Amino acid sequence: PVLASTPSPLPLALPTGVPLVLHGASSVFQETREEINRLGGAMPEGFGCPTDMIQAAITKGITKINTDTDLRMAFTAAIRKTFVEAPAVFDLRRFLGDGRTAAMKVVEDKMDAFGSTGKAADLGEIISLEEMAKRYAA
Repeated sequence: PVLASTPSPLPLALPTGVPLVLHGASSVFQETREEINRLGGAMPEGFGCPTDMIQAAITKGITKINTDTDLRMAFTAAIRKTFVEAPAVFDLRRFLGDGRTAAMKVVEDKMDAFGSTGKAADLGEIISLEEMAKRYAA
């Protein structure tokens, strides 16, 4: 609530070129945790950062947001669902694909919520994977 209640319109980020990172910004969706546990998981109760607070942090200058827990939870729920609903499936391409699809949905939702959808062209030069491999090897 500190960011949401901060009256100053000035951003937290100073014009130093150093990005501010919001660590631990996963939402920890309770319905996903409940689904994991319903499907045989044992994920303990946890709490995250609501989307509106993350959006407020973005307006204050936060430029990198770590949301890995939400991705791992979506992935886990999806593969557990496949194991329960289709126990004969043993092809990892199927259950890993289900997990990947679920994680991608979370990424899409987060990008929309955080205002980053459609902004890839604003990043500047696009460097191919091959070019980056050459740069790292040099």
